Parts: sequence; structure tokens; C-alpha cells
Amino acid sequence: MQAARSADSPRKWLLRLLVDSVTVEHGGQFVRPGDEVDAFAFDPAGRPAPGAVLRAEAEFVGGAAGGTFQLHRVELSEP
Repeated sequence: MQAARSADSPRKWLLRLLVDSVTVEHGGQFVRPGDEVDAFAFDPAGRPAPGAVLRAEAEFVGGAAGGTFQLHRVELSEP
């Protein structure tokens, strides 16, 4: 995992994640295990660190031309 605070908001974190597993609850599947994705989260519980394991609900924000994932209910565990 790569993480950096956004210049737009001190509460917003920009993340680059390697997807380990996916469970679809609503809509289509926009990512598969093994994919690297860009995401963002507001006020994650703890400071995201390289190698940390992150578990979250993800919402795809964008359209057919591309987008990102907004993470909700983020849980972090140490690397």
C-alpha cells in the first residue's frame, strides 16, 4: 500500500492498493484480485503504512472512462 495525504483536505488520504479479495454486494465488479487500484478515504482509523493490510467497503466513483474507489468503514492492521 502507498498512502499520502491529499493537498485538498487534511482528512483525505490518497491510496494505491493491491487487491487481495473482492466480494460484490451491489452492482458490477470493477476490480479483481491481483489488481492495483487508486482509492481515497477520509479519516481512516490509524495512519496507513506501507505493507499494512486494509479492509474496507469500496464504492466505485467514476464512469466508463475511468474512476477511483472511495473507501468506507476502513480497518487497518499493522504490516
